[in-house]
Amino acid sequence: MFRTRLMAFLNCLPGLTNLSVLLQANDNQLPPDDFKTILDWHGQDLRSLVWDERPMRIDHGSFTLPYSRIEDIQELCPNLVELGIPMDWSLFTDTDYDPYCLRHGERGAAKERLSMMRKLRTLNIRNMPLVPARLGFQEARSHSTYAESVLDVILDYSNDTWPPPPLDTLVLGSFTYRDHQNGLGCYEIKDVGTYKYRQPHVYRIDREYHHEGRRKPLAILHETGTYEETEAAGGSVEVLKPYWLA
Repeated sequence: MFRTRLMAFLNCLPGLTNLSVLLQANDNQLPPDDFKTILDWHGQDLRSLVWDERPMRIDHGSFTLPYSRIEDIQELCPNLVELGIPMDWSLFTDTDYDPYCLRHGERGAAKERLSMMRKLRTLNIRNMPLVPARLGFQEARSHSTYAESVLDVILDYSNDTWPPPPLDTLVLGSFTYRDHQNGLGCYEIKDVGTYKYRQPHVYRIDREYHHEGRRKPLAILHETGTYEETEAAGGSVEVLKPYWLA
C-alpha cells in the first residue's frame, strides 16, 4: 500500500529539481522498476537527488544501491549537480580483480557511469564500509584513504574517452534528523568509536593536484560534524541537509 501511494504521489508532481526520498523498511528495497519510473518522470529536471533506504534496525546501516540504479541515475538524470546515495564500497576498495574481465560486468559498468556524470559537483556517499567486529573502528582504513579511493574511480584523468565530472565536494557518511537534534547521530555516546567512524566527513577536491608527474585529484578534509557547520563554510551542499531519517 505504501509503495503504491509513494509512486502515485511522486508521479503526479511536475518535474522536480530536488528530490529526497529516505525510507525505512523491514527487509526489501523499492523494486528497481519503481525507481526507474520515478527517474523517467523527473530525471531531466533533477539537479539534486538523495535516495536512501535503510532497515528498521539503524545499526545495520543503509541498503546499498544496486549497480543498475547507478546506471539509471547517470542515464536519466543528465543535469544532476548533487547526488546522495549509499553505495557498495567494493566499487572503490576492491583491488583483487582484473578490471578487463569485469569491464562489461555490472561493477565495471557502474564505475564507468559514475565517471560519466557530466555536471556532478557534490557526491555524498551516505554509508561507510562495514568494519568487522574483530578489527574494531580503530583499525579501519582512514576516511582520507576512502576518499582517495573514490576519486581514483570518479576522477580518472587517464581516461581519454570522456572528461571526468567537475566534482568539487565529496562527503562520506550522512546527516540525519537526530544529528540535527543532538549533534551525535544515531549511536549512544558510550559508543564513541562507532560515532566517529560514521560521522560525516566533508572533503573539498583539488582537481589540479599533481603527484609524480601526473594529475591526481586530492581530497582535503574540510569539515566534520553538523550540517550547519558545513553550510556556513559554503559550497554546494543541498544533499547534506538534516533529513528526518534516524
